Amino acid sequence: MTVDVPEPDPFDPFFDPFADTAAGDPASSPAPRVRTLIVGPRQATNWLAAHNAVQRPLREKVVAAYARDMAAGHWRLNGDTIKLCVHGDVLDGRHRLAAVARAQASVPVMLVENLPDSAQESVDCGSRRSAGDVLALHGEQRPHLLAAALRLLWRWEVGDLRLTGHAPTTAEVLQLLAARPTMRDSIEAAHQTHAAFPYPQASVLALAHHLFAFRDADAATVFLEQLASGTGLPDGHPVLALRRALVRAASTGNGSQSRTWKLAVLIRAWNAGRAGQPLHRLSYLAGSQMPLPR
Repeated sequence: MTVDVPEPDPFDPFFDPFADTAAGDPASSPAPRVRTLIVGPRQATNWLAAHNAVQRPLREKVVAAYARDMAAGHWRLNGDTIKLCVHGDVLDGRHRLAAVARAQASVPVMLVENLPDSAQESVDCGSRRSAGDVLALHGEQRPHLLAAALRLLWRWEVGDLRLTGHAPTTAEVLQLLAARPTMRDSIEAAHQTHAAFPYPQASVLALAHHLFAFRDADAATVFLEQLASGTGLPDGHPVLALRRALVRAASTGNGSQSRTWKLAVLIRAWNAGRAGQPLHRLSYLAGSQMPLPR
């Protein structure tokens, strides 16, 4: 039997070529169909409440990140689908639906209905595109290092000075780069330093350089150059104490190599140098207040 499919309207972004045929022919309802629609908080909540097949637990960080993008208007229709099985259970998309409900936003989605229950076994088996991948597509140099440094800077700017909280979304990373373009310079300075002195990871070095450059860009670059070479530094020089602390932490493997610890000793050495204070030994106790660059 031949089914006449209506011609699409190129000016209607939510055109559904199967809407009329599926409704008119009950026998066709088990066949999967795809449509685009706007989903708001009420519909999202109804789907989540009504369809409660066994599912993996929701990941709070994912829901929170999606909700931030939706509330800020960053969410875009990108081809990812909400998937419903023949019984109406949500096979894929629960995090997005939970985010819609939390953000109290209405967003466009592609909906696939009438999938077999077994379809869930192959959902989410692909590799998700990271912020570094997106920056590479934008032509950025050292895109994955840039993404890692921007994630740390985002945490710092939202008040997570220990760098341990939620990560930004890709949209938030791109927005931050647009607002802080000098991070590109910090990436290059950090990369060169890390090549010569590998103990602090380059992303933490880039964050430190970026924060220091707000105070004095030239001094920030000199600070990293001194850290890289270690030459010509007299006893009591803060950068010499910093190098010793980083090497000692790397050699002992006592858990003090966290990003929080490394950033704290970087800032303490910077502050001592700015104040002209000699420094022979650097330390930072877990749980102590994070110093701020001066």
